[in-house]
Amino acid sequence: MDSCIETLTSILAEAGHDVASLNTQIRLPRRDFGDARRVHVLDRVQTLRSGVRIHEAVTPEALPE
Repeated sequence: MDSCIETLTSILAEAGHDVASLNTQIRLPRRDFGDARRVHVLDRVQTLRSGVRIHEAVTPEALPE
C-alpha cells in the first residue's frame, strides 16, 4: 500500500464482519479496443462472505512489449 490513507482504510475494510478476504495489488491483464495489451492494477479487492467482490482504485498500465 502506497499511503497512510490506504493502510488505514484497509485496516477498516478488513475489520468488517462480512469481509471474507482482502487482497492488495491484484494485476488483471486485458486488451484494449486497439488490441494493445494492458494491465489493470487493483489496489484492493475485498471478497464478502456473500461472494460479492469489491474492486477499488483501478489504475490502467501499459505492458512492455
